[in-house]
Amino acid sequence: MVNKIEIFTKDGMLLASWEVEKDICQKFSLLKDEEIVFEIVGMLIVNLKEETGMEFTPNMILNELSKVVVCGREIKI
Repeated sequence: MVNKIEIFTKDGMLLASWEVEKDICQKFSLLKDEEIVFEIVGMLIVNLKEETGMEFTPNMILNELSKVVVCGREIKI
């Protein structure tokens, strides 16, 4: 199992990728696809707010993504 999260833009480019602990992958494996996407989008919103000071809505983020890959599990947006 690949212990990382990858986020891809609408045009298929890798936007972000980071490694996670094995226990994070185990927690994500218990969630439905929609729940995983909600968690990832929530993390992005928090990080973007800290980095840019700008507020983003979940729809703003989702409109820019094509898929996320969480611990080898591909979820199309």
